[in-house]
Amino acid sequence: MTVAGEKVFEPKATVVKPVSVNGTSYETLEDAIDAATPDANGVVTYEISGKVDVTATGWVQVAKSGLTGLTAVKFVGTTDDAKICINGGLAILADQNYDIDVSFEALALSKLNPTYGGDYGHSTNYFTTWLRNSGAAENTVTYTNCTFPNGVSNNQYGKTVFDNCKFTNGATGLYNLWNYGGSTEIKNSSFTGTRGIKAYSEGVDGGQIEVADTTFNGLGEKAAIVVSKATTVTLNKVDATECTKGLLQKDIDGGSLKTTIEANGTGISGKFDITATTTADAAKNEFNISAGTFTSEVSNDYCADGFEVKANDNGTYGVVEAATADGDGTEANPYTLEQLGTMTRQAYIEAQNRLNGTMYVTVGNYAYDTNGVLGNGVRDDTTGQIPDHSKLNAYGENGYRVRRTTAPTARALCSSAAPSPAASRVTPASTRSAHPCCWRCPLTPT
Repeated sequence: MTVAGEKVFEPKATVVKPVSVNGTSYETLEDAIDAATPDANGVVTYEISGKVDVTATGWVQVAKSGLTGLTAVKFVGTTDDAKICINGGLAILADQNYDIDVSFEALALSKLNPTYGGDYGHSTNYFTTWLRNSGAAENTVTYTNCTFPNGVSNNQYGKTVFDNCKFTNGATGLYNLWNYGGSTEIKNSSFTGTRGIKAYSEGVDGGQIEVADTTFNGLGEKAAIVVSKATTVTLNKVDATECTKGLLQKDIDGGSLKTTIEANGTGISGKFDITATTTADAAKNEFNISAGTFTSEVSNDYCADGFEVKANDNGTYGVVEAATADGDGTEANPYTLEQLGTMTRQAYIEAQNRLNGTMYVTVGNYAYDTNGVLGNGVRDDTTGQIPDHSKLNAYGENGYRVRRTTAPTARALCSSAAPSPAASRVTPASTRSAHPCCWRCPLTPT
């Protein structure tokens, strides 16, 4: 500043100190880590306002050595532009000194200069935090309300939780989440960009991945989830829309045999117990979808036991509970046509007695055969013949004979379109219906 042409003082530039800990602000994260000590609860909390650059390389320790009573380290964004950026090629945040949990909240977390190398493997292509002390399997890295513009790799030695996070990596050839084994939980989150999740490890076990209430949208290079090692993937109410390569692909170690669910869909749930077996039929046992509406047909081979894919009126395909293979004749669990077709006279009488005279049978397309019989009925209208009373219904002399009786009789309804519910009720009746697709037989057939 000048007064009357003379310089009075030189104003100093304001130094922004974007990270604070224990009530003191620092210019760099490294300076804050060197000064940090745990509070009364054993927690070190770094408050981030604005952008913080991590310029160190290697395993950048989140807490200095020699601390006592440390239980957790927290990184908390306090401004809308709060961000941690790892600049170095071979660099990750880490801890190798303590058995602690580490968490990040309300932060953009980025990694520049993606680099593959050495013990880091693919992790240094992405923002990564590893916990690797003696109790690593019990330690958790948690990300809450975070954004990953360049992708992230999980805490492969323990557990990782992503809650309400946005994965937006649009770089060609890179994933939003590289899952390097371990146990990973993703919930209430969204994936956009080029690729979704890659399940891989340098060993034989790809770990466990749980995805719930999460969306994948507009991914164009790979299926939303690509599994390349033996991994258990559990989906719960997951949406995949405009993902041109589909929902999920089994691609063990980049082999020639790949199995892909190419359909997109909403509300998808299921468990995928994917093994390293690369035979064509392996996925039929490993893929177990139990819910969802898909844009195109998905093979029933990929449904969980008791579920099947059915076409909807609007051109989509829904996963529904399959009809029980062996019904018991109740409205909730009707007999199948196969069961009705093998039922003997005595079995029929016992079923009617057990069901108090009302029997349900799933029918669909069902009608008299050319001999005018249903089920295991038999035609024998030879003069003087003796009807076979072990059959469900039988012809007597000169045609079908109905004996009126005070005992309940039964009627089975059938049509070319399945009723709603898709089961006909077999109810007592004493006369033959005029409907061409109905039959009635007495409780004690002649």
